[in-house]
Amino acid sequence: MLNGQNQDIEVNYFELEQFDTEGQRAYFNSWITDIAISQENIVELTLIGRSRWKIENETFNTLKNQGYHLEHNYGHGEKYLATNFMLLAFLAFCVDQIAQKMDQAFDKALKYCKTKKKLWEKIRQVFDLLPCKSMNVIYRFIAKDIQVDFPLLE
Repeated sequence: MLNGQNQDIEVNYFELEQFDTEGQRAYFNSWITDIAISQENIVELTLIGRSRWKIENETFNTLKNQGYHLEHNYGHGEKYLATNFMLLAFLAFCVDQIAQKMDQAFDKALKYCKTKKKLWEKIRQVFDLLPCKSMNVIYRFIAKDIQVDFPLLE
């Protein structure tokens, strides 16, 4: 039974504990599922549980620490502003994932900047200073594939 309010819902519980060579616990996690657990599927369920945690952890760490500024309270507002900020961060992350997979100029600009956080800073700088027809032009400019000849300001 998951909780007292939904007594008709039954779940199964399993956990994984791993130890290092000195006998110290190196990893522990537990999961609940509505899937029946057996000797035949426990390894697969554990692998699925670990991979889901890895995806969620890496994605949320990316959104929090690599320039998207996703904070824990983005979904907790009395009105819709915090939710809208969260959705915009997710949308930016989605667009960036597509660009990262499909746009060679994005990849080259990212390699030039070394981190996504530095790339986002550089994109903001270029976007603020130069009129550009596309994001691709910004990526190519950052990667030094194109140069702009403009006069030195005095």
